[in-house]
Amino acid sequence: RTFRTFLGEIAALDPRPSFIVHLGDRVVSPVVEYYGTYLKAVSDPPCPILHVDGNHDVREEGERISRAFFGARDFFFDRGDMRFVFMGNVRGDGGCGFSREQLSWLEDRLKAPSPSRKFFFAHVPPKAPFKMITPGPASLFTPQLENEGDFLDLLARHHVVLAAFGHRHVHASMVHNGVLMIITGGGGQRNFLEPAVKEPRFTKKKHYTLVDILATGPDEPFKGVLSCV
Repeated sequence: RTFRTFLGEIAALDPRPSFIVHLGDRVVSPVVEYYGTYLKAVSDPPCPILHVDGNHDVREEGERISRAFFGARDFFFDRGDMRFVFMGNVRGDGGCGFSREQLSWLEDRLKAPSPSRKFFFAHVPPKAPFKMITPGPASLFTPQLENEGDFLDLLARHHVVLAAFGHRHVHASMVHNGVLMIITGGGGQRNFLEPAVKEPRFTKKKHYTLVDILATGPDEPFKGVLSCV
Protein backbone atom coordinates (compact mmCIF):
# COMPACT_ATOMS: atom_id res chain seq x y z
CA ARG A 1 0.00 0.00 0.00
CA THR A 2 2.82 2.40 0.89
CA PHE A 3 4.67 1.68 -2.35
CA ARG A 4 1.57 2.21 -4.49
CA THR A 5 0.86 5.47 -2.66
CA PHE A 6 4.38 6.69 -3.39
CA LEU A 7 3.98 5.86 -7.08
CA GLY A 8 0.83 7.99 -7.12
CA GLU A 9 2.65 10.87 -5.46
CA ILE A 10 5.52 10.63 -7.93
CA ALA A 11 3.05 10.64 -10.83
CA ALA A 12 1.76 14.01 -9.56
CA LEU A 13 5.19 15.65 -9.41
CA ASP A 14 5.83 18.44 -11.89
CA PRO A 15 8.10 17.76 -13.61
CA ARG A 16 8.04 14.02 -13.21
CA PRO A 17 11.36 12.34 -12.45
CA SER A 18 13.30 10.94 -15.39
CA PHE A 19 13.33 7.54 -13.70
CA ILE A 20 12.84 5.70 -10.39
CA VAL A 21 15.50 3.44 -8.86
CA HIS A 22 14.13 0.56 -6.80
CA LEU A 23 17.00 -0.37 -4.47
CA GLY A 24 15.96 -3.97 -3.88
CA ASP A 25 13.62 -6.23 -1.92
CA ARG A 26 10.78 -6.09 -4.42
CA VAL A 27 9.25 -9.13 -2.74
CA VAL A 28 9.28 -10.81 0.65
CA SER A 29 10.06 -14.20 -0.88
CA PRO A 30 11.10 -14.96 -4.48
CA VAL A 31 8.11 -16.97 -5.64
CA VAL A 32 6.21 -16.29 -8.83
CA GLU A 33 3.05 -15.22 -6.98
CA TYR A 34 4.87 -12.44 -5.10
CA TYR A 35 6.63 -11.30 -8.23
CA GLY A 36 3.30 -11.29 -10.05
CA THR A 37 1.88 -8.95 -7.42
CA TYR A 38 4.86 -6.62 -7.77
CA LEU A 39 4.74 -6.61 -11.57
CA LYS A 40 1.06 -5.71 -11.41
CA ALA A 41 1.88 -2.79 -9.10
CA VAL A 42 4.41 -1.40 -11.60
CA SER A 43 2.45 -2.21 -14.77
CA ASP A 44 1.69 1.49 -15.40
CA PRO A 45 4.55 3.40 -13.77
CA PRO A 46 4.77 7.20 -13.78
CA CYS A 47 8.25 6.91 -15.31
CA PRO A 48 10.73 4.08 -16.02
CA ILE A 49 11.68 2.01 -12.94
CA LEU A 50 15.21 0.60 -12.75
CA HIS A 51 15.86 -2.31 -10.39
CA VAL A 52 18.76 -3.67 -8.36
CA ASP A 53 18.51 -6.99 -6.54
CA GLY A 54 17.79 -7.16 -2.81
CA ASN A 55 18.60 -10.11 -0.57
CA HIS A 56 14.93 -11.14 -0.51
CA ASP A 57 14.82 -11.09 -4.31
CA VAL A 58 17.57 -13.66 -4.92
CA ARG A 59 16.85 -16.35 -2.35
CA GLU A 60 16.06 -19.88 -3.57
CA GLU A 61 14.93 -19.50 -7.20
CA GLY A 62 15.02 -15.71 -6.98
CA GLU A 63 18.18 -15.23 -9.03
CA ARG A 64 16.66 -17.02 -12.01
CA ILE A 65 13.34 -15.19 -11.65
CA SER A 66 15.02 -11.81 -11.23
CA ARG A 67 17.08 -12.23 -14.38
CA ALA A 68 14.03 -13.31 -16.35
CA PHE A 69 11.92 -10.36 -15.20
CA PHE A 70 14.47 -7.57 -14.73
CA GLY A 71 17.47 -8.35 -16.93
CA ALA A 72 21.17 -8.05 -16.13
CA ARG A 73 22.39 -7.90 -12.53
CA ASP A 74 25.06 -5.27 -13.25
CA PHE A 75 24.41 -2.56 -15.85
CA PHE A 76 24.85 1.13 -16.58
CA PHE A 77 23.67 3.88 -18.88
CA ASP A 78 24.74 7.41 -19.77
CA ARG A 79 22.69 10.57 -19.94
CA GLY A 80 24.50 13.72 -21.01
CA ASP A 81 27.54 14.18 -18.78
CA MET A 82 26.27 11.63 -16.22
CA ARG A 83 26.83 7.88 -15.90
CA PHE A 84 24.50 5.77 -13.73
CA VAL A 85 25.89 2.41 -12.58
CA PHE A 86 23.73 -0.32 -10.99
CA MET A 87 25.11 -3.47 -9.34
CA GLY A 88 23.89 -6.50 -7.44
CA ASN A 89 25.79 -7.02 -4.19
CA VAL A 90 23.72 -9.84 -2.66
CA ARG A 91 23.86 -13.61 -3.19
CA GLY A 92 21.34 -16.36 -2.72
CA ASP A 93 23.45 -17.92 0.05
CA GLY A 94 23.05 -14.78 2.18
CA GLY A 95 26.45 -13.29 1.43
CA CYS A 96 26.87 -9.70 0.30
CA GLY A 97 29.56 -7.62 -1.32
CA PHE A 98 31.47 -7.48 -4.59
CA SER A 99 33.59 -10.14 -6.25
CA ARG A 100 36.95 -9.25 -7.78
CA GLU A 101 35.37 -9.63 -11.22
CA GLN A 102 32.63 -7.17 -10.27
CA LEU A 103 35.15 -4.66 -8.94
CA SER A 104 37.10 -4.88 -12.20
CA TRP A 105 33.88 -4.29 -14.15
CA LEU A 106 33.03 -1.34 -11.88
CA GLU A 107 36.46 0.25 -12.26
CA ASP A 108 36.14 0.07 -16.04
CA ARG A 109 32.81 1.91 -15.82
CA LEU A 110 34.14 4.56 -13.42
CA LYS A 111 37.57 5.32 -14.88
CA ALA A 112 36.23 6.46 -18.25
CA PRO A 113 36.86 10.22 -18.47
CA SER A 114 33.47 10.80 -20.05
CA PRO A 115 30.79 11.06 -18.78
CA SER A 116 32.59 12.82 -15.95
CA ARG A 117 29.89 12.58 -13.26
CA LYS A 118 29.23 9.09 -11.90
CA PHE A 119 26.33 7.80 -9.77
CA PHE A 120 26.20 4.36 -8.15
CA PHE A 121 23.33 2.19 -6.86
CA ALA A 122 23.27 -1.16 -4.98
CA HIS A 123 21.24 -2.84 -2.24
CA VAL A 124 23.36 -3.45 0.88
CA PRO A 125 25.22 -0.35 2.12
CA PRO A 126 28.88 -0.50 3.15
CA LYS A 127 29.42 -0.69 6.89
CA ALA A 128 32.19 1.88 7.42
CA PRO A 129 30.43 5.08 6.28
CA PHE A 130 27.35 4.49 8.45
CA LYS A 131 28.98 3.54 11.77
CA MET A 132 27.30 6.44 13.53
CA ILE A 133 23.83 4.96 12.97
CA THR A 134 24.87 1.39 13.82
CA PRO A 135 26.20 1.50 17.39
CA GLY A 136 26.65 -1.67 19.45
CA PRO A 137 24.33 -4.57 18.51
CA ALA A 138 22.74 -2.43 15.80
CA SER A 139 25.87 -3.01 13.70
CA LEU A 140 24.41 -6.42 12.82
CA PHE A 141 21.92 -4.62 10.56
CA THR A 142 24.75 -3.58 8.23
CA PRO A 143 27.12 -6.50 7.56
CA GLN A 144 30.64 -6.01 6.30
CA LEU A 145 30.66 -6.22 2.52
CA GLU A 146 33.05 -8.58 0.78
CA ASN A 147 35.91 -6.40 -0.52
CA GLU A 148 34.32 -3.35 1.10
CA GLY A 149 37.57 -1.38 1.44
CA ASP A 150 38.45 -1.79 -2.23
CA PHE A 151 34.90 -0.86 -3.23
CA LEU A 152 34.93 2.36 -1.20
CA ASP A 153 38.36 3.21 -2.57
CA LEU A 154 37.04 2.92 -6.14
CA LEU A 155 34.16 5.30 -5.41
CA ALA A 156 36.46 7.89 -3.85
CA ARG A 157 39.31 7.55 -6.35
CA HIS A 158 36.98 8.07 -9.31
CA HIS A 159 35.08 10.94 -7.65
CA VAL A 160 31.62 9.33 -7.65
CA VAL A 161 29.05 12.03 -6.94
CA LEU A 162 26.45 9.91 -5.15
CA ALA A 163 26.16 6.28 -4.01
CA ALA A 164 22.69 5.11 -2.94
CA PHE A 165 21.73 1.91 -1.10
CA GLY A 166 18.64 0.25 0.36
CA HIS A 167 18.42 -2.82 2.66
CA ARG A 168 17.97 -0.89 5.89
CA HIS A 169 14.52 0.61 6.39
CA VAL A 170 15.72 4.14 7.16
CA HIS A 171 16.89 7.29 5.43
CA ALA A 172 20.46 8.40 6.14
CA SER A 173 22.87 10.58 4.22
CA MET A 174 26.47 11.60 4.82
CA VAL A 175 29.67 12.36 2.93
CA HIS A 176 32.38 9.70 3.11
CA ASN A 177 35.76 10.39 1.47
CA GLY A 178 34.13 12.96 -0.81
CA VAL A 179 31.23 10.71 -1.90
CA LEU A 180 27.65 11.48 -0.87
CA MET A 181 26.38 8.20 0.62
CA ILE A 182 22.65 7.58 1.02
CA ILE A 183 20.56 4.81 2.54
CA THR A 184 16.94 5.07 1.45
CA GLY A 185 14.92 1.95 2.27
CA GLY A 186 11.61 3.28 3.56
CA GLY A 187 9.36 2.23 0.71
CA GLY A 188 6.96 0.18 2.79
CA GLN A 189 8.59 -2.61 4.80
CA ARG A 190 8.40 -2.68 8.59
CA ASN A 191 11.26 -1.08 10.48
CA PHE A 192 10.52 -1.69 14.16
CA LEU A 193 13.80 -3.60 14.56
CA GLU A 194 15.86 -0.66 13.33
CA PRO A 195 17.60 1.33 16.08
CA ALA A 196 16.44 4.89 16.69
CA VAL A 197 17.96 7.47 14.37
CA LYS A 198 18.36 11.19 14.87
CA GLU A 199 16.19 13.39 12.70
CA PRO A 200 16.15 15.40 10.47
CA ARG A 201 19.08 13.96 8.49
CA PHE A 202 18.08 10.43 9.46
CA THR A 203 14.58 9.03 9.79
CA LYS A 204 12.73 5.74 10.25
CA LYS A 205 9.57 7.12 8.65
CA LYS A 206 8.37 5.57 5.42
CA HIS A 207 9.75 7.65 2.60
CA TYR A 208 11.31 7.93 -0.82
CA THR A 209 14.27 10.10 -1.81
CA LEU A 210 14.00 12.69 -4.56
CA VAL A 211 17.18 13.80 -6.33
CA ASP A 212 17.01 17.03 -8.34
CA ILE A 213 20.06 17.59 -10.55
CA LEU A 214 20.39 21.22 -11.60
CA ALA A 215 21.49 22.17 -15.09
CA THR A 216 25.15 23.20 -15.12
CA GLY A 217 27.83 23.49 -17.76
CA PRO A 218 30.64 20.92 -18.05
CA ASP A 219 33.11 23.28 -16.36
CA GLU A 220 30.76 24.43 -13.59
CA PRO A 221 30.52 22.86 -10.11
CA PHE A 222 27.96 20.09 -9.85
CA LYS A 223 24.76 21.17 -8.09
CA GLY A 224 21.84 19.12 -6.83
CA VAL A 225 19.14 18.93 -4.18
CA LEU A 226 18.46 15.82 -2.11
CA SER A 227 15.01 15.56 -0.49
CA CYS A 228 13.64 12.83 1.77
CA VAL A 229 9.89 12.83 1.11
